[in-house]
Amino acid sequence: MRKNVLDKYVQISIPAFKYLFSPIALSSRRLLFPSLKVIKVKFWGKKKKEEERAEESYEIFGGATITKVGSRYEIKWKSPMVTTVTVSSPPEIDKDVLTSREGDVTRIKTHDCRLKIVKEEGKTRALISKI
Repeated sequence: MRKNVLDKYVQISIPAFKYLFSPIALSSRRLLFPSLKVIKVKFWGKKKKEEERAEESYEIFGGATITKVGSRYEIKWKSPMVTTVTVSSPPEIDKDVLTSREGDVTRIKTHDCRLKIVKEEGKTRALISKI
């Protein structure tokens, strides 16, 4: 008997599928078939991602430059090779860090700095502090 009931549920159309899993139908099926387990599965739409927070830190020796490019900011410095990091908001610079500004270019004159990159909720921010 149980197999016949499940066969009916398998061979249904989309409107019947929506009714079958509506809150009213779920409560009535539980009364008729108490041993039947209901598993909710989301077929359409995006899965919700857990909010991830990633942090990276770099040590900068010899200074760096911050350039505004469109709506983003590029931070460049030379550690054996030229390194570039792009962030979506202006970097937060501590008061202890010496800087000079010329138009859209900010130069960091402090020789020993720490750059901390924080990625959360699709945005990237930068924090620059003295070592």
